[in-house]
Amino acid sequence: MKVDYRIEAFGSILGPSNFAQLQEESKRDVVDLDWTLVDEPDFFARHRLHRAVLSVDASPLRLAVGRQRIAWGTGKLWSPTDLFNPLSPLSLERGERRGADAALATLSVGPQAEIAGVYAPLDGAARGGARAHATVRGWDLSALAGTRPDDWFIGGDFAGPIGQGLIRGEGITFFDESGRTFFQGVIAGEYTFPNTLGIVVEYFENGKGKGRTRDYEIARLMRGEIVALGERFLGTIMGYDLTPLWRAEVAALWSLTDHSTYLNPRLTYSVTTNVEVGVAAGITSGSDLSEFGRISNLYYADFRWAF
Repeated sequence: MKVDYRIEAFGSILGPSNFAQLQEESKRDVVDLDWTLVDEPDFFARHRLHRAVLSVDASPLRLAVGRQRIAWGTGKLWSPTDLFNPLSPLSLERGERRGADAALATLSVGPQAEIAGVYAPLDGAARGGARAHATVRGWDLSALAGTRPDDWFIGGDFAGPIGQGLIRGEGITFFDESGRTFFQGVIAGEYTFPNTLGIVVEYFENGKGKGRTRDYEIARLMRGEIVALGERFLGTIMGYDLTPLWRAEVAALWSLTDHSTYLNPRLTYSVTTNVEVGVAAGITSGSDLSEFGRISNLYYADFRWAF
C-alpha cells in the first residue's frame, strides 16, 4: 500500500481561470479524494490523496489498483500517448502528473520486456488499453492500443541515445465513431553538457487542434479533455546548476498556429535533502484569443517538503 498525501494552496496571482481548471481536475476521478479547505475568488486551498495504490506482486505478474501514475509516453512538454495522466506544459509542477483511478496489470515477459493492461473509468465512462514495452540495445520501444467511449487508438513511442545526446518520440492515431482519424505526435532531442547545462527541444503535432483561434475549444481544455488548442507547437527546456544547491531553469513554448508564446523561468534552492524552495514566473505574449496570450502573467513561489 502506498499513499501520497498533499496540502496545496493557490493565491489570486494565478487568476480565476486557473482556479477553475484546478477545480475541474477532481471531477474526472472515480473516487473524490480532494477536499476543499478554502474556495474564494482570490484564494483556493485543498488537501488530497495524490496517490493511493494497493499493489500485489506475484512475479511475473504485478497488480495495482487505486490512484496511480500510468507511465506511458516519453514527452516532457507534450505526451499524446499518456492518455491516463494527461500532461499540460503549463502545469506549475511540470515534473508531477495527477494520478488516475485505475487498475493496472503488468506481466514481465523477459529481463527487459513487459506487457501492461489498464482499465480506467475516467469521467464516468470506461476506457482501457494495452502497451508492450521492451529495451533493445539501449533503445526503449513501445506499442499500444486501446479504446475510449467515442474512439479507439493505436500508437507507440521510442527513446534512445544518439551520440552523447538522446532522441525521443511518440505518436498516436485516434479513430472516432464517424470514421475520422486524428494523429498526434512528438519528436524531441535532449543533450546535457559536462558543465550541467541541459537542453531539451520538443515539437508537437496536434491533429486534434484547430487552425484558427475562433475555433479553439477552450471549454474542453478547461475540463482536461485536451491539453492544447492549436495544431503545432515548439518548446524547449533549459536547466543549469548554478551551484550544488542553486538551480536555474527556463521553459519556452511557441504556438506555430497563432504565434503566441509562454516563458516559464524558475530558480530553486535545496535547503536540505528533502526541502526545496523556489520562485518562478509564467510570462505570456499574443492576442487575447491565442493559445498563450489569453492567459494572464503569473508570479509565484513554492515550498516542497518530502517526508
